[in-house]
Amino acid sequence: MRPDHLVISAWGPYKERAEIDFTKFQGEGLFLITGATGAGKTTIFDAITYALYGALSGQMREKGSVRSDFAAGETPTFVELTMTHGGKEYRIYRNPEYMRPKKKRGGHSELTREKENAILYLPEGAVVEGTREVNARMQEILVLDYQQFKQISMIAQGEFSRMLTASPREKIGIFREIFGTGVCDRFMQILRSKSGALYQKAAEQRHKLEEDVRLLLAGGDRGLRQQELEQLTELENWNYEAIRECLELWGQELGEQMQENGERYGSLDEQAHRLTETLTRQQEQNRKLRQWQDTCVKLQGLKARREAVSGKEGELKQALTAAAAEPKEILHKALCDQQRKNEENGKDLLREQEKLRQEQADLQRYSENRALIEEGLLLCSQWKEAEKEALDCRERQQEIDRQYQAALALYLELEKSRDQVRCAYEEADRAYRHGVIGLAASQLKSGKPCPVCGALEHPRPAPAAEGVLSQSELRGLKEKLQKQEQMLGEQQSRAMSLQALLGSLKQQEEVLQGRQQHCERAYGSARACLGQKEIRLEELTGEKLRELLQRFDRAAGLLSSKEQEILKNKSEKKALEAQVREARTAFEQALSEAGFDGAEGYHCAIRSLEERTRLEKEIAEYKEEMAGTLSLKEHLEQEMDSREPAEEGATRAALTQTREKKEAVREKQERLGSLADAVGRTMASVKEKQAALAKISEEYGYVKDLDNMASGNNRRRLVFEQYVLTGYFREILRAANLRFFRMTGGRYEMSCVEEAGDGRSKDSLEIEVMDYYTGKARSVKTLSGGESFKASLSLALGLSDVIQATSGGIRVEALFVDEGFGALDSESLDQACEALRSLVEQDRMIGIISHVQELRERLDRQIIIEKTNSGSAVKIVV
Repeated sequence: MRPDHLVISAWGPYKERAEIDFTKFQGEGLFLITGATGAGKTTIFDAITYALYGALSGQMREKGSVRSDFAAGETPTFVELTMTHGGKEYRIYRNPEYMRPKKKRGGHSELTREKENAILYLPEGAVVEGTREVNARMQEILVLDYQQFKQISMIAQGEFSRMLTASPREKIGIFREIFGTGVCDRFMQILRSKSGALYQKAAEQRHKLEEDVRLLLAGGDRGLRQQELEQLTELENWNYEAIRECLELWGQELGEQMQENGERYGSLDEQAHRLTETLTRQQEQNRKLRQWQDTCVKLQGLKARREAVSGKEGELKQALTAAAAEPKEILHKALCDQQRKNEENGKDLLREQEKLRQEQADLQRYSENRALIEEGLLLCSQWKEAEKEALDCRERQQEIDRQYQAALALYLELEKSRDQVRCAYEEADRAYRHGVIGLAASQLKSGKPCPVCGALEHPRPAPAAEGVLSQSELRGLKEKLQKQEQMLGEQQSRAMSLQALLGSLKQQEEVLQGRQQHCERAYGSARACLGQKEIRLEELTGEKLRELLQRFDRAAGLLSSKEQEILKNKSEKKALEAQVREARTAFEQALSEAGFDGAEGYHCAIRSLEERTRLEKEIAEYKEEMAGTLSLKEHLEQEMDSREPAEEGATRAALTQTREKKEAVREKQERLGSLADAVGRTMASVKEKQAALAKISEEYGYVKDLDNMASGNNRRRLVFEQYVLTGYFREILRAANLRFFRMTGGRYEMSCVEEAGDGRSKDSLEIEVMDYYTGKARSVKTLSGGESFKASLSLALGLSDVIQATSGGIRVEALFVDEGFGALDSESLDQACEALRSLVEQDRMIGIISHVQELRERLDRQIIIEKTNSGSAVKIVV
């Protein structure tokens, strides 16, 4: 990543927009960022870091505190960075969260919160917006995270001088963050946890195995094999092989006992089966004997019911004979009902005919006088309408009269007010004209001519009048008079307009009253004429008249229809009388053919269909039951061996005794089977857990060896993380010595202390320097201030090289050094600059942040931060 252009607005000490063009330093990449203390030199790197990652470089800076206190309220706070990465150009815009003035004022507070935002413009033209989205995309583009970028691109004040003399424990904490070796410590914890878990798992397996054996022995004394097994479990260290052999022998013995007991159970089961068959035959013989006896009793009862069933058969026969004549009777009754309904319908039609004739007669006068009634209703409507219009005109006239009287009163009031203003104006105008003379006289001076007479002496000038209005006050009074006269004219026009409208309404009222009287007289004549024909016109409306005429027309139509229905009813009556006579003759003939003397015998014999069905069912059921009982009696007599009952008692007692013996043998077999299953399960569990225990123990051995080695329980007494960090540290020192050796003129070289002062451990992270002038190694703490700066700067540059190498060969093309160059003498300063120039030759851009005057003389390319009481400004010198 190489910055090309940076814009800072209202940020820290920069109150306005400040721009830095880094492309001016690309020819010779070493440049100086200089200015007074607190001017904002480090703020430049803060702005670059914030643009890339949304975070600041220093530990004491926070995003919420970067807005400039010098900035105007409308100046926005943001940074904008244009950079080149991988041959492509990117532009990032970011603003932190800060308080700014509201664009629309209102409410209790004049400030509002500007939310944090970020926008990334990609080379292909796409745009990514949002803080999270831009952070994720920048991480993807740069590969480096925020911490790695800060460690590679920024050598901050004092950080590496502290690392130079830090204790090994402090260096471990620093390098753990830089190189992420915390994973080594987590790896050791995982090994320790895994080792403990495997040990616990093996102990659990042993506990479960022993628990299974003890659970088997908890059932009480079961023989010699159990005693033998108990003796094996009483030992301090169990012999799992001997326990398994004892379980196998016990299982074999139980199998033999179960086989012998099973054979005895089979013999008893066969004997019980034979006794059960004998008892079943005896019970079946006794059941058939009892059933035969019950059948004989039932047969006697059925024979006793034979006479009653014969009576039901005769009743059913008579009912069936009567049922043949029943349709003729039903037809005769139906025709009689139709004849009676026909007669009632004829009477109803005659009554309705008479009613319609009466209604037609009542409504005929309305039909005959329809035109006269409609004319009278129209006159009534016109009369009421004229009456309403006259009333409305009268009310309108009263309203206009009230308005006219009010307008007239207002006119008189305005006229009086106008006269008062006119008098005041005329009097003021007259006083003003007289007062002008006194005013002119007050301006006369001795020796100067009078503008009126030209005299140079003025012995008795006219005195100035008191209480005279000024010209502007007089003009205002005149304007007031003009306004009063204008209002008076407008009010006079309105009063005259209302007076004219009032006269027009009076004429309109007279016309409406004449039309009302004419309509009233005509309506009275029509009502009197219709009253002589018994028609009350005042009770009628147009709607009611139409309803009466519709009723008249409907009555006429219905009357014609009723006459047709009456004729049809009379025709049907004659036809029904003939049909009734024919049906009566057919019914009487059917009774004679069925053998009935008359209707009385027929009605005694007739039965309903449900009754006939019931009789048929009772007769059929009796015959079926009689036949079934006879058949069952014959069948039982053939099946029975004897008509004497069999003896079941002796057979049942023998069967009970055999079953008890069989149950005792079964219970013993279940106990043996349960014990055999328990022994088998225990033996299988012992085998399974013994195999699992062996596997866990083998794995535990491997993991425990790794745990011992990583935790420092090894020949060198060195933990895993310290071993890895030592390797990184040696690489850092190797890269740092390439600069340190040149900066010290070949005198010093840093190395890792091989053995600590107390001789307890080797390969520690303590640093010593080889002084080639004396040929002896000594502590890095003995270096002078300038030598310590050279060592810390070399260490920082070496760390940057190692981090880039361990980050997949990532190359950072910009480096900012914010270290204490003030501690260096002239020669050391030249050596430091030469070392930094060697990095520039590798296509790097290096910015030195310092206020040291000697650097300003040695470096021509500079970014000068000018500090004032109202903020800082940027000046570029190339």
